[in-house]
Amino acid sequence: MSNAQGQVTLTSSNLPIVKVTTDSAEIVVLDKIVAQLEIIDNGPEQRNNISDVANDYNGICGIKIRGESSSLFPKKSYAIEIWDENLQDIDTSLLGYPKEEDFILYGPYSDKSLINNVLVMQLARKMGQYASRTKFVELLIDEEYMGLYILMEKVKRAEGRVDISKLLQTDNEGDELTGGYILRIDKGQYDGWYS
Repeated sequence: MSNAQGQVTLTSSNLPIVKVTTDSAEIVVLDKIVAQLEIIDNGPEQRNNISDVANDYNGICGIKIRGESSSLFPKKSYAIEIWDENLQDIDTSLLGYPKEEDFILYGPYSDKSLINNVLVMQLARKMGQYASRTKFVELLIDEEYMGLYILMEKVKRAEGRVDISKLLQTDNEGDELTGGYILRIDKGQYDGWYS
C-alpha cells in the first residue's frame, strides 16, 4: 500500500520486522543515541504484522548512522549496540544469532540486487570461513518504513564471531604473537597505512 507521495506503508511482511523508536531524536554519524528496539518474528512461513507483539526482542539500544561515504547515501546503514536500562552493553541474541551486543542494520543502497553481501557471506560460511550471519528484515524508524534491510553481525573478536585471542601488553615476541588478526583498511580517520 502506498501513500500519495509514493512512500510504502508497511502493515505486514513474511520477513521479520524491526522497529526503532527514537522519541524524535535525530540519528547521527558520530554518537549513538538511545532508542527502543523491537523485533517481530512469528517464525518461518508466518506473517509478521507491525501491530504484533515484539516477540524476538524488546529493549533499549544505542543507534547511530554507520559508514563514511555510505553515510551520505539516501538509504542509511545503522550500527546498533544492545543496552540495559543503565545504558551498559549487554549480550543478547537477535533473530537466533549467538549472543552479542553489536549488530548492523545494513541498507543495501548501492546494491540494487539487494543480495550481494548476503550471498558472499553465505558462500564464505559454506566454505568453512567466518562471515557475518545475515537476515533480511523490514525496518521502521519512528513508524516510518525505511525499506528492506539486512541484520548482520558486526565483525569483531568474540566467541561465536571471529574466534581469536586478545593480545596482552606483554605479548611482544615469539609464539605469543602468532594466531589470527583482524585488519581494518579504511579511509578518513584511519589514515596512516595505505594499501
